[in-house]
Amino acid sequence: MVTCYDYLGNPQTHRREQRYASPTTGVCRKLVIQSVNPKGSNERPIKDHTDLASRLAWELCSTNPFGVRKFFRWIGILVLFSLKLLWPIVRAFIRFFAQVYYMIDMDDSDDSDEPSTAYNTGYYKPYVRPFRGQLWAARSSQEYSSRTKAKKELSIPTYSLYPRLLMIRESNGDQWNACTNPDIITHTKFVAISYCAADMYTKGPNQEREKEDFMQEARAAVVQQNFNAYWLDFECLSENTEEKKLDLYCMADIYRGAEITLIMLNAQGPGGRDGAWKRWGGRVWTFPEALLSQRLYYKFRDEAETKPVSLHQLANHAYAGHEL
Repeated sequence: MVTCYDYLGNPQTHRREQRYASPTTGVCRKLVIQSVNPKGSNERPIKDHTDLASRLAWELCSTNPFGVRKFFRWIGILVLFSLKLLWPIVRAFIRFFAQVYYMIDMDDSDDSDEPSTAYNTGYYKPYVRPFRGQLWAARSSQEYSSRTKAKKELSIPTYSLYPRLLMIRESNGDQWNACTNPDIITHTKFVAISYCAADMYTKGPNQEREKEDFMQEARAAVVQQNFNAYWLDFECLSENTEEKKLDLYCMADIYRGAEITLIMLNAQGPGGRDGAWKRWGGRVWTFPEALLSQRLYYKFRDEAETKPVSLHQLANHAYAGHEL
């Protein structure tokens, strides 16, 4: 027997056979091959999976209702088609009245004077069903079979919903501190910084000073956007091997959870502003960072203003002329 896991991490045991993760439900299902001439137990004849309402509509349009038997058959299809179209409306009404009744019942039964606690704090948007897990992450028991795991290696999650570490500014000054307290991080809105390293600092004796200058510019831009927390890779990625693995595997959730992603650019390099955009777009991580972000802003180092940018504009700025 083999144990696999769905997108929510729930285990499921089955025999050794070809299976796949359903893209709609995330559940592990048996792989069945459809064939014109089925052979063996794993092959089935090809079936029409068209929606029932569409098939009934086609029957109504293509069937001749003249004749006693044909007329009653046509009427039956019409009734079934009407019920199929009305059922979602009826179900919505039933759900609505059930919710109203449930709310009234809860109000009548709650005699306490204590204020109720909201389940959704508002700091994170409701978890969208199609994004319950990262589709590229393996879920089988053989996930790490290709390499030997260290004895003390930490388990690597495929999602975390919030960063492990944030840089947070103190309320009474310009001091920034590294925070790893989950209770604080989950209630803190933050900015994720995206940049091209070659435009911000160069390897050599001046690297640390250039990193410090870039960091101060990023902090000023974060404050300009009325935020008091940010995530920047060379500050927030741990030097510890095990913690760094956690940070890297959860980076997608960092950009997805940030209120905005701020793209820092340097127009002093070759090509001016166009060159800066192309160098940023040439990085391997910038494309997923942009797609995962809720809102995008950009700032050139020689300008004080921070400007919003849409995905359409970003494609024209950063990827125009790239060979695909």
